[in-house]
Amino acid sequence: MPRSQTQFEAFLSLRTVTANGLESTLEDERRCVIKGIHNAFDNIDKNIIDMWANKTAEEAHEILSKPDVTVTNQSDKDAQLPKLLKLNDFAKKMGAAA
Repeated sequence: MPRSQTQFEAFLSLRTVTANGLESTLEDERRCVIKGIHNAFDNIDKNIIDMWANKTAEEAHEILSKPDVTVTNQSDKDAQLPKLLKLNDFAKKMGAAA
């Protein structure tokens, strides 16, 4: 499985801020380009988008919390991952204010 930070970035790049929090971005409004390098398998871009495009913040948090999502420093994962749910709450407030 790809590293935690790149998965987190993929998840965020496929989100839009709304009054409901971080929701899926329409395909033609996405802000990401995914390109495999070196020995990446075919269709890695489609697999990553399929994995993250329709996940909620809670689902993303659950997936990224799993032990098979690797990090260089576990304390970074422990400190940063809870911020995903806080970001979703912040998005709700900002989306409601818009």
